Amino acid sequence: MTVPTTIAAALELAPVPMLAAAENGAILAANPGMEALFGYRSGALIGQQVQALVPSAIHGMQNGPFAGVPDQPRIMRQELAGITVSGEEFPLLLGLNPVTLDGVACTMVSAVDIGPVLAQRKRHETPDVAADTATILTDHTGCIVLANEAALLLTGHNRDELLGKPVEILIPGSERRRHVAHRKSYLASGTGKQMSPGRVISLIDRGGQSIPVQVSLTPVEGEDGRGVICAIVDLREQIAKNRMIEEQNRELVVRNQELTQFAYAISHDLKAPLSSLQGLMALMREDIDAGDTGGLRADLEQALGICERSRKKVERVLHLARDQIDESVGRVRLPELVDTIWNGLLPGVDIVAELVLDILVDEVETSETGLEVILHNLVSNALTYHDPRKDRLVVRIGTAMSAGAFVLQVGDNGVGIDETHRDRVFELFQKLDSRAGDGIGLALVQRHVARLGGIIEMESEPGRGTTFCVRLPLAA
Repeated sequence: MTVPTTIAAALELAPVPMLAAAENGAILAANPGMEALFGYRSGALIGQQVQALVPSAIHGMQNGPFAGVPDQPRIMRQELAGITVSGEEFPLLLGLNPVTLDGVACTMVSAVDIGPVLAQRKRHETPDVAADTATILTDHTGCIVLANEAALLLTGHNRDELLGKPVEILIPGSERRRHVAHRKSYLASGTGKQMSPGRVISLIDRGGQSIPVQVSLTPVEGEDGRGVICAIVDLREQIAKNRMIEEQNRELVVRNQELTQFAYAISHDLKAPLSSLQGLMALMREDIDAGDTGGLRADLEQALGICERSRKKVERVLHLARDQIDESVGRVRLPELVDTIWNGLLPGVDIVAELVLDILVDEVETSETGLEVILHNLVSNALTYHDPRKDRLVVRIGTAMSAGAFVLQVGDNGVGIDETHRDRVFELFQKLDSRAGDGIGLALVQRHVARLGGIIEMESEPGRGTTFCVRLPLAA
């Protein structure tokens, strides 16, 4: 049969080994690439049966029009055995494309020797069960030809979803075009390197989630050109550890600041009571020496009062330093808790005080100890900083739910806090006026709020009062 000019031209222009076979399986023509692949001299394949080259691939072509061959183009992806003129076998990938050119029905058969790819796999892929590092091998076109089990686990893909695909499917969409340029530039240089040294890069998994990774590139030479081995290290665990260390460092800075403040308190606040005790004892000794014992009891009572106040202050400071809190979570009844705290604090107040409640949430699941410390100190703070110019102190306590969080508000119509002091109210040992106690209460509140995973905010206006708002997650 005379080979149509169109078929001959198609074979000559084909960039891969290719032949044209008639309906009966006879080879009509083959390009030099196909002849070289199977070891035949020029023209020696014409007239032979295709099954002589790939006996396991195309059975039945001689038994009828495309018998055993699909009527649509496809690639036979299973690894087939090609047989050279000398009888040697090699792994083969075939493409079949039935066409009709110049009135002649035939099948265009393209062939690719996949031996080099398999050799790369044997040289560079360790057994999947032992491969801890995700590894991907790409060919000279940037397509993935190998992915070990660790890479599949990291990306969430199966092998069929990765093999043959451009490596850019694992790159964030905004970076893909730039990555193509970087990849081509790297293949031209051909030196081992780390991608984007000095910064974390992202890989996109099957679900579209971004994974921080570090990628090392190693060029490998193959018969079809230069490929690249990509070793990928998942940095999520390391980044989480780094964040934990950073958080611990921030906590350490806070602790060091508190230690400095504690040293200041020791040298000033606790030193003053000791000086007072020393003075009282000196007076008592003089009275005893003079035989005047009438004032001893009053002096002793005063000294005992100083000792008791100092003891309580030391205990509160130690409590804060140890950061003790009952972590157990339970249902807390707000009306009962508010009533207990208010009735416990009210006897020590020398002003008419009114409690206004707006309890929209009367029960919450959280740490009862933590919530009690928070509420007790906020109410105590409101009672302490009342405005003596007003005939009564009004304390408002409200609870509500907002955006999935429990909200506690404690407000008053007290003296308020000047703008210049607002940044210091939660600092340890800060006293805004002479009525202040030991300067621990609000620092303790903030600590417990943080331990429960919440936040505390403050609004205040001098002469009108102050409101503290605490937001705690549910089941904190």
